[in-house]
Amino acid sequence: MKRGVKMSELKVKPKVDIAFKKIFADNEELLKALISSALDFKAKKIILKPTEITPSSTKEKFCRLDVRANVDGKEIDIEIQLFGRDDFRARAEYYSCLMFARLPRGEEYEKIPKTILINIIDWNAFGCSEYHSKFITMEEKRHEMLTDKKEIHFFELKKIPPIENAERDIEYWLSLIGADTEEEINALEKSSNDKIRKAVGEVRRLNKDETFVREVEAREVQLREEQSALYSAEKKGEKIGKKKGREEGKKIGEKIGMEKGMEKGREEGREQGRKEGEEKGREEERTEIIEKLKKRGMSEQEIKEILLDS
Repeated sequence: MKRGVKMSELKVKPKVDIAFKKIFADNEELLKALISSALDFKAKKIILKPTEITPSSTKEKFCRLDVRANVDGKEIDIEIQLFGRDDFRARAEYYSCLMFARLPRGEEYEKIPKTILINIIDWNAFGCSEYHSKFITMEEKRHEMLTDKKEIHFFELKKIPPIENAERDIEYWLSLIGADTEEEINALEKSSNDKIRKAVGEVRRLNKDETFVREVEAREVQLREEQSALYSAEKKGEKIGKKKGREEGKKIGEKIGMEKGMEKGREEGREQGRKEGEEKGREEERTEIIEKLKKRGMSEQEIKEILLDS
């Protein structure tokens, strides 16, 4: 891109969830190609499944997945997320657990289908330079795999290399999904991968569909509002937490101050008592000496003179 040339922004960006679904869920061939490049295996048979996971009770959380499919016997969910959230790890774990299939009575556990969650995210989630992170169930110290039944993948769009430096198919797909401008789409159109070129055609078609453009614009506003509400709730919670922390800190401070004050008071009391005890002891000793001197027949004047000299 030359300097001074204004880039034209796409009206329909593939990374908006409803656009992503339109491009891939409605095109089995493209979805198969995306999954194959993401997971490094050639997908053959793909069956789209309902994306709503109905809770078994009103107390459970309702979940709607983005794209869900059974691919060659593997249960796969693809989630696209524009905004970062603190609970993204727990969310991914929860979604992968929901995807885990239940076995019919008497069925062998080994027949549990493999569950794979693919998260395509538009923010930097991990402190590494790699755009792909794969998580599996593994022993902490020996790094021994427990089973291969569950995988959670993250693809970070912000970390993918420039399209001119792309080497793997997945990098072209991620460049397409993360594209914001016409110029990025134009660059991808030169790809030797016919599936990529077909996907570019879909993006162009959707950008000319005024009805769908309005739907995407409304969805983007909704997503931004949800993110803003989440951010506001976090800030409110942080403010409440700080206030509560200050109140608790004040109480703890008062308690510590009282304990220190009591300890200091006890020390002062002990010192005062020691002084008073010593004074009383000296007085008793003086009285005892006077009594002894009187018994020896000394007069009060003689005793007084003796005591003054001492």
